[in-house]
Amino acid sequence: LLRTMSKASDFLVLKEAADKYPNNWQVLRDLLKFLRESRLRRSDLVVEHGNRLLTHYPSKVGDEAWTIREQVFLAAVDLQNNTLAQEILKALQRQFPESLRVKRLKGMYLESLEKWEEADKFYASLLEEDPGDALAQKRRVVIQKSQGNTPKAIELLNNYLKDFMADESAWSELAELYLSLLMLKQASYCYEELILATPQNHHLYERYAEL
Repeated sequence: LLRTMSKASDFLVLKEAADKYPNNWQVLRDLLKFLRESRLRRSDLVVEHGNRLLTHYPSKVGDEAWTIREQVFLAAVDLQNNTLAQEILKALQRQFPESLRVKRLKGMYLESLEKWEEADKFYASLLEEDPGDALAQKRRVVIQKSQGNTPKAIELLNNYLKDFMADESAWSELAELYLSLLMLKQASYCYEELILATPQNHHLYERYAEL
């Protein structure tokens, strides 16, 4: 609780400083860094202050500018600001043409445009290059869920778990997908895997007993 309170307090201080000194590049950089490291989802602030920092003071932050560009890109996608997202994606592609990380961003951009088939094919092409690309596999699951194709999402998630059995979030997601189709036996198996992984989590026992 104290840690949460401290995080909230730090955020308010940094936000107020950025609002008061919008042309102070160090204040803007500190706010963006805090948002990244705390994983606080404030896409509006990232786009507002990150875009200002990149437009007026890119040389001040050195190589960190590329990290900030990625951060602003993700925020722009979240806000469906496709023009800004495309602009930053092109800059990242020019700088890192062979980067797998940047290629994944292209897939996310296609998703934001709801070009589901094109995005799925793009991730499939990444998996041909690297079958162990966990993020690409999980994005394909997201695409199927976005289209309401639960059986296909289940199939892809099962394939993913063959390679990444220790991913507890994936087991939890798979359980919820099975429950949405009233496949209780399969959902129970997922909770058994979760209980084996985290036997101290009493919430899992409660969920398992409900099935």
